[in-house]
Amino acid sequence: MNNESEFETQRTNISKQNGGDKRSVETTYSIQLVPDFFREEYSHRQVVDLEDHYHGYVVWLREQGKNPDEDEGIASSNVPIVFSRTVQFHRRVWEQLGKYTTRFTHEHADEYEQDLKDDNVTKESGEPYVESSKRKLQEAVVKYFLWVSWTKGGEPWKPSLTFSQSDFQQSDYFTLEEREALYEAALTYDDLGRYSDLSPEARERQKGYLAQKLGKPKSDVTPDDFEQCRRSWEIPSLISASLDLGPRPKLIERCLLKWYKPAKGEFQIPKEGAVKNDQYWNNPVSSRTLRLLDRWEKQRSSLHKYDESEHLWLNREGNPYSSKTLNYLLDNLLEEAGIGQANRRLTWTSIRRSTGTYLAYVEGLHHAKCQLRHMSMQATLVYVEIPVEAYRDALDQLTVLSETNSADGHPLSGDSSVPMEVLQNQ
Repeated sequence: MNNESEFETQRTNISKQNGGDKRSVETTYSIQLVPDFFREEYSHRQVVDLEDHYHGYVVWLREQGKNPDEDEGIASSNVPIVFSRTVQFHRRVWEQLGKYTTRFTHEHADEYEQDLKDDNVTKESGEPYVESSKRKLQEAVVKYFLWVSWTKGGEPWKPSLTFSQSDFQQSDYFTLEEREALYEAALTYDDLGRYSDLSPEARERQKGYLAQKLGKPKSDVTPDDFEQCRRSWEIPSLISASLDLGPRPKLIERCLLKWYKPAKGEFQIPKEGAVKNDQYWNNPVSSRTLRLLDRWEKQRSSLHKYDESEHLWLNREGNPYSSKTLNYLLDNLLEEAGIGQANRRLTWTSIRRSTGTYLAYVEGLHHAKCQLRHMSMQATLVYVEIPVEAYRDALDQLTVLSETNSADGHPLSGDSSVPMEVLQNQ
């Protein structure tokens, strides 16, 4: 990566005295302002010009990009993501024009969102983007023209097309019964049985599985490995904590052992660990999760794959979990739990939606908002559904009311017969 085109952005403290010189930025990760494809296709002076153009945009994203009126920037971890999506839009314009420019217009944006709709803009693999990805690419274009409006004048760009909300709206939530079934499946997950109880054929088969899981030759797998697998609290603690926290996959990927505070019965998530915001969060967990984490913490200290890692959980390859590996784990647990997926979309986000839905139902939206680490109630509302139990309770109450009124000889007549508190509690 060329140092001249490298902009580092975590904890971006641009000095006001020196006019925001990029050399004064404190860093923990960097953004390559000028992509490699551009450096290969365009001249040195165009590279420098684009670097200057993008530098102002990235600083604005970090300092004002979320709410310019309040000088509120977007989360540091999201700056590279929004920037990358913006570059994708610009690259499309350059390709269509056949030349370089930084004078992007609303007409360019209109054509780009139409190309998104028509699947003329695709992934590198040639596959079309799903609706939620199209919306995110569109939002990056909105963000770019908002910067242009704030810094250079002109009107912000307003999209004319609507793409669906992000993937969490397309994921169904787990019911209370399914939440418990998921936890129970975690208790038996990877329990291959006692080595002495297995037939020679079963031993060989399971040795092959364990060899792959543990990253060692099949000949090195021992009865102790079988027993260690049977007694591991790694997956049960992960699932139980996730049912409490409703974490995005990125939070599990970042989660460190030191975030867990057993004496307080909570996770303390620092600003740099938070997802989609830069806030500090204290999230309590259930008594069950505390017991499991206590057991897992003791086991974790004796496992070789954690010797040089601060992460609370690692996948079987010894890497932090990702959305892909978490969903792979979830699919296996769903199969073991016998939770059907017909006509439903169950993903890791289903855990988050389930936690939000039931916390809102039992304790109210404020509890759900805090536990899901949302900055606004509106964000929480997107995750919350009226659970089937709430409908059932309401219908049971209606049945009681109907039966009571009929017995008293006063049949229900209009809304006035239904107590207001019954409606307000639904």
